[in-house]
Amino acid sequence: MLFKKVPEKYSLSADFSANTDLSVAEPSGDQTWWMPDIKRRELKQLMQRQDRKPLFNYLLWLTLLVGTGVLAFFTLGTWWAVPAFLLYGTIYSSCDPRSHDLGHGATFKSRWLNAIFCNLCLFMTLKEPIDWRWRHTRHHTDTIHVGLDPEILVTRPADLLRIAADFFFIMQAKGELKAIIPHAFGVVTHDASHYVPKTEWKKMFWSSRFYLACILGVIAWCVAIGSIVPLLFIWGPRFYANWLNYFGFLSQHAGLAEDSYDHRLNTRTFTMNPVFEFLYANLNYHIEHHIYPSIPYYNLPVLHKMIKEELPYTYTGLVDVSREVLPVLWRQAHDPGYFTSRTLPPVKASRVQPAFSAAPAPAE
Repeated sequence: MLFKKVPEKYSLSADFSANTDLSVAEPSGDQTWWMPDIKRRELKQLMQRQDRKPLFNYLLWLTLLVGTGVLAFFTLGTWWAVPAFLLYGTIYSSCDPRSHDLGHGATFKSRWLNAIFCNLCLFMTLKEPIDWRWRHTRHHTDTIHVGLDPEILVTRPADLLRIAADFFFIMQAKGELKAIIPHAFGVVTHDASHYVPKTEWKKMFWSSRFYLACILGVIAWCVAIGSIVPLLFIWGPRFYANWLNYFGFLSQHAGLAEDSYDHRLNTRTFTMNPVFEFLYANLNYHIEHHIYPSIPYYNLPVLHKMIKEELPYTYTGLVDVSREVLPVLWRQAHDPGYFTSRTLPPVKASRVQPAFSAAPAPAE
């Protein structure tokens, strides 16, 4: 077998009450999430959405996407195609982090704008909307809780080959296709049955059929013209230019505590230069995003400044955070009980609130 079998305890069918790692990450069993001390009035201001700022951002992104796509097309057949497609692919792959904020309905004030861009970004990254929205909701509700969170990318012991394969989006794409194909034929996958409400199944089936038809259509297009050029522009960038998302997503939770009710212990925040933060849609402010998923991406840096004294160390760039993550993954491959234990600041104003479900935006 090329990849190791994922440990049974990570399956959504696992007996969560029998999870022996519960006491490792968090001694408290009251099932409450840590929340920062922030005034309700200030929180409401941060949650205010608008159309102008994100629309400018997304139109700029689409302009860059089209411009670099045209450039890449005219370099076909030359060595200039390598850097040209890498540039196009990097901008294209920005669709993945953008879909997160959009999936919560948090980006645009106008729901129709949010729906259009959310469905576009999810299509570009090969994620069927209904399954993904509810799966991602579960991820926010039970972040890195073994047997409950279906989006744990790095399990223990760490499978280094599986982790490395995702540099080229291989494992994530495989997971998406393993859901799209059976759903297209009206068969609910085991995982989806745990988080997608039955009332959503019919929509999920038809959405999956649309996705499967598009996938087969693009493949047929490639066969008909005897070229993979269509795939270089559609979905292909997720495989050949996934580098920024790879290190970004790996930095979010990998190597941190499982089964914790404090996002500061199972999630990282890291800063990047303005260009990378534009491409990554500020998802690097990941602790903030998990605490308040309804806050638009353009307000996450503001929230970070407001609560930074209550947060653990904020990494300065992908190199800084990778210096911690990569050695931890190597050690976890041999010692599954090991994880990075984060030092929290002794802030007296800290408080807790009941756990909540970050419900997805209604599909439109």
